[in-house]
Amino acid sequence: MKKVLIYLTEDMDRAMIHEQFKEELQFPEYYGMNLDALYDCLTDIREDTVIGLYLPEERYDYFGRLCHTLRDAERANPHLAVVFSDPDENSSRPGEIPVADEIDQIHAMVQEFSEASDD
Repeated sequence: MKKVLIYLTEDMDRAMIHEQFKEELQFPEYYGMNLDALYDCLTDIREDTVIGLYLPEERYDYFGRLCHTLRDAERANPHLAVVFSDPDENSSRPGEIPVADEIDQIHAMVQEFSEASDD
């Protein structure tokens, strides 16, 4: 199972966010750097993959649309699980793949990043 941690900050613009997804998830060079392309790449994943996503407390509108896209892709792809640093975002997780231990591990890593960023 592949595990990826993506750490987003409030000062990241759209291009920076997509660049991080592209790099961490090894998307192809032709990745379109937008939410439609993100959805397409996430739903093409065929290896069980857990994405831990740290979200900043201060968020602008694009983060909400990003979370919506990630949840939609997770519902569409049984090989994908997304764990958000915000517990409220995790409530809609469909749980298609058995990732309970991985979710706990990634959630712990996300929490560590969160605590380190507060210092």
